[in-house]
Amino acid sequence: MTPKGRRLPPPSRGAGVVLEALPEAIALVLLAALPSFVNLASERMFEEEKSLVLRAAAVFAIPGVWLTWRSPGEHLRRNLVVVTFAAFIVMLIVASLGAADLREAFLGAHLRRHGTVTMIALAVIFAAMCVSAGSRAGRERLLGAVAIGGVWPSLYLLVQRGGFDPVEWVAPTAGFMAGSTFGNHVFLGGFLAAVVPLTAIYAWRSQSPIGWIALPLQLAAVIASGSRGAMVALGAGLLVFGLVVARANLSRRSQGKAVKTLAFVAALLVAVPSLRPAVITRQLDPAVGSARVRVLIWNGVIALMGESGGRGWIGYGPESLHDLFPKYYSPEMGRLEGIDAMPDRAHNETLDTLVSAGALGVVLQIAFFAATLVFALRAGDYRIRAGLTAAAVAHVVEIQFGIATVTSRLVLLGVAALAVGADAPEPIETKRRSGSGVWLLAAAVAGALSPVISTLPARAAAAATSGSEGDLLNSLWRLSLATPILYGGLLVIALLLSRSIPPDPRVMAAPWIRVGGLIAALFVVVPLSITPSRADIISQAAVDLELREHWVEAGIAYREASRLQPRATHYLAGLGRSLIQEAIPLQPPLRDQRLKAAGEVLARARSLEPTDTIHARHLASLLRVQAWSAGDDEAARAGPLAAADRLYAEATERSPGLTSLWIEWARLDVDRRRLAEALDKLTRALALDESRAEARELRDQVQRLLP
Repeated sequence: MTPKGRRLPPPSRGAGVVLEALPEAIALVLLAALPSFVNLASERMFEEEKSLVLRAAAVFAIPGVWLTWRSPGEHLRRNLVVVTFAAFIVMLIVASLGAADLREAFLGAHLRRHGTVTMIALAVIFAAMCVSAGSRAGRERLLGAVAIGGVWPSLYLLVQRGGFDPVEWVAPTAGFMAGSTFGNHVFLGGFLAAVVPLTAIYAWRSQSPIGWIALPLQLAAVIASGSRGAMVALGAGLLVFGLVVARANLSRRSQGKAVKTLAFVAALLVAVPSLRPAVITRQLDPAVGSARVRVLIWNGVIALMGESGGRGWIGYGPESLHDLFPKYYSPEMGRLEGIDAMPDRAHNETLDTLVSAGALGVVLQIAFFAATLVFALRAGDYRIRAGLTAAAVAHVVEIQFGIATVTSRLVLLGVAALAVGADAPEPIETKRRSGSGVWLLAAAVAGALSPVISTLPARAAAAATSGSEGDLLNSLWRLSLATPILYGGLLVIALLLSRSIPPDPRVMAAPWIRVGGLIAALFVVVPLSITPSRADIISQAAVDLELREHWVEAGIAYREASRLQPRATHYLAGLGRSLIQEAIPLQPPLRDQRLKAAGEVLARARSLEPTDTIHARHLASLLRVQAWSAGDDEAARAGPLAAADRLYAEATERSPGLTSLWIEWARLDVDRRRLAEALDKLTRALALDESRAEARELRDQVQRLLP
C-alpha cells in the first residue's frame, strides 16, 4: 500500500517489466513443471534432478527477490510465517556448519540432493511466492499453477496402472509399483494429498475447465498410488476442508449436524473396509511389511538421538542419517525388504528434522507449521481458508509416514505463501494482462515432455564404443547437452510468462541491476546445478557401457564424470569397478597395473567417505581379486587377504547388523583357508537373518570341507 495521497509511479516498460515479474514467473513455472520434470538421460533422473532444477531456478530468482524484499517497511519481513521459516533455515545452516561432512550437509547426498542449499533455494522461491500472493490475481495464478502441475503426473500414473507405460523405469520386480514422474508411488501420493484441496478451491473459485478436469484425475491418482500415508493424509485434509466450509456457511445448530455427519462418514470409512479385515491388517499392521520397516527405522533413530548428547539440540546436519544409522541397523529390515540398503531417511519428518537440526529445529519447524495453519484460518474467503488449511494438514500428516520431496515441500511453501498473502494488504491493481494461463500450460507441457527432450541429444549422438578416447569424450559431451537444453527451455517460458504478469508499482528498480544479477546467476548455476546433472548423464552412459561389458569405455566415462565432480564417490566406485573388470582378462604385469589403479581410485573414495561401509567392501573385493591374481603364490596372496580381513573387521564393527557383510567376510576366510572362522561368521549371519540362502549354502560347503 502507498501512503495516503501519494501517487504511484507509472509502471515500467520493456525489459524492466519482464525482469520485475521474473521471480514470480519462475515460481509459477516450477509449480507447473517440476512435478512432471524427469531427466531421462541422467542416472538419478527423478528427485535429484528436480532438486537441481529448483536450485538453478532459485539462483535466477534471487536478484528480483532481493530487490523486492529490501524495500523499506516491507510488511512481509515481519510476518510470523516468514519469521519462523527463516529461523528454521538459519537452524539448518548452523547444524550444517557443525556436520561431519560439511559438503554433503550443504550440497546434499548424491541420491536426493536434499542439502541446506536446496532448502535455501526453497526459501528463495517461497519469498517470490509471498510477493505474488499479495494480490488476488497473484493468488489465482499460484493456485492455477498448482492445479495444472498435478495433471500430468496423475494421468501418467493412471496410464502406468493400465499397463501402457512406454518406459521401463526399473528392473521389474514383484513388489514394484511405478511412481509416474516421481519414480516412487509413495512420493507421488504424498504430493497429491496436498495438491487436491488446492485444486478443489481453484476449480470452485475460477470455474476453470482445467480445474474440474484436474480434480478427479488427482483423486483417482491418489487412490491408484496405493500409498497408505497419502490416503490417510488426504482423508484428514478433506475432513478439515469440510469442517471449515461447514463452519463458514451453516448456523450453529447446522454446524453441529454437519460435524455429526462428518463423524458418521469417517466412521463409515473405517467400518466398511473392516468388512474385509485381512485387507486392513495387511495395510496397517505395524508388525509386518513396510510398516514394520518404518517402526524399526524409528526405533533406531530414537536410539541414535538418545545417545547424541549435546548434538540432540542442534542435530548433525542434513543428509547425515545414512552415515549415523549403521550402528542401529536391524537385520530384520534387510529380511523384510530383501536388500541390505542403509536408510537415508527416517520416514518421519519430525525424526528427520531431529537428526538434521536437533530439538531446536523441530520446535522451529512445528512453529512454522502452526503459523501457516493460523494464517490460513485467517483468510477472508472461506474457500481459500478451507483449501489452505486442508492442504497444510494433509502435508503435515503425510510426512509423518513418508519422505518429503522437493516438490511436496514447494507445494507446502505455496500454501504458506498464500496464507501470508491472504493476510496482506491488497496493492492497487494495475491494468491486467492476459496470457498467463497459456504460459502455465506451456510450462506444464514442457515438464511432461522433459523425458523426451532429455533424450534428443542421445538420439543425435549415441555414446561411441569405438574410435579414440577423444571421440568418446566428444560423444559424452553431446549427450550431456540435455541439461542446458531443459534448463534453457524452462527459463525461456518463465521470461515469456513474466511478460503477462502486471508489474508491481511498489517495486521499481533500474533494469540494468536485474540484468547484471541474471548474468551473475549464469556463472553460479553452472557449478551448482548444470555440472552435477551433466556428470550424472555421463555416469548413466558409463552404466550403459558396463551393461554391454565395454569396460575400457565405461572407465573413460566414469573418469570424465569424476573430473566434473571430483568428490562424488559414486563415480569413483564405478571407475574402480570398471578398472577391475578391465584387469581380470589381462596378463601380468598389465593386470597388476590396472588393479593398482583401481585400488588408488577406491582408496580415494573411501578417504572421501570414511564412514560409508560400501567403500571398505569395494576395497576388500579388490584385494580378493589381487589375491586371486597371485595364483598359488601364498606369500603374495597373504598380504591382500590380510588387508581385506582388516577392512571387513572395521566394516562389521561399524555396521554389525548387515548380514551380507558377515557372509562376504566368511568368503574371505574360505579364501584364506580359515574354515572354522568362516563357520563362526556364517553362524553369526544366519543368527541375524536365517532366511539367507547363500549363507546356508556356504555353511554347508564349509562343513563338508572341515576335517
